[in-house]
Amino acid sequence: MHTTFEALTFATAIIGVTLGLYNAWAMDRRDRVRIVISPLISYTRDNGTRAEIVIRNLSYISVTIEEAGFSDDSGVAIFSIGGSTKGDLPQTMDPRSSMRAFAPLPLTYFPRLSHIRRCYIKTACMKTVTAPGHICAVPAETLRAESVLGPSQKRCY
Repeated sequence: MHTTFEALTFATAIIGVTLGLYNAWAMDRRDRVRIVISPLISYTRDNGTRAEIVIRNLSYISVTIEEAGFSDDSGVAIFSIGGSTKGDLPQTMDPRSSMRAFAPLPLTYFPRLSHIRRCYIKTACMKTVTAPGHICAVPAETLRAESVLGPSQKRCY
């Protein structure tokens, strides 16, 4: 009987330590800025195109987005995005929310799309988040006014 009581006490202590470690990990994770971004090209109703970055704030704290854009392999910005679905940047995102930062994409930019390798955002606390930025599966040299603005109106991710 004495050994059963010790086994129960030991099992309870192990459960307590495990729950304590999980709680410490969860509280540390809760206070971190976690942002997920994904690029895409969308087509507007007036047959225009625009480059977009979908920004999701997965953290439990507000985050201010200062800058968003697309860059090449070396990190040099090809173009920056100034507007969003909530207004001009900088924009404060609420916890657990999302928004789209976008810029019109004139046909003169299409040859430069092949140089885009990543999209990025910069927050007010100087955190930079990057993601692969291949915004369209179609090669840039095949993008012409008739194929981009044609009747299919496909979306590229």
